[in-house]
Amino acid sequence: MPLSALAREILAGAPKISDVYVFSTNGTTPISGFSKYKTRLDALMLAQATKEKGTVTSWRLHDLRRTAATGMAGIGVVCRT
Repeated sequence: MPLSALAREILAGAPKISDVYVFSTNGTTPISGFSKYKTRLDALMLAQATKEKGTVTSWRLHDLRRTAATGMAGIGVVCRT
């Protein structure tokens, strides 16, 4: 899918760490370790919820994609897969 002019501009201005990957943690491989980061995020969310006397329900990283797609649709962005 082609990128918008704004997306291309943002990527062009971002620091380049790899000739192969747009998103990489070390410049030689694609981003990985999502489960490790999700565990850290879960702990941070639980700490904040506890501080606010709230709870955190079970969720998956894919929920973020669905939430973003729903929010973007609400403002008129068309998402194609």
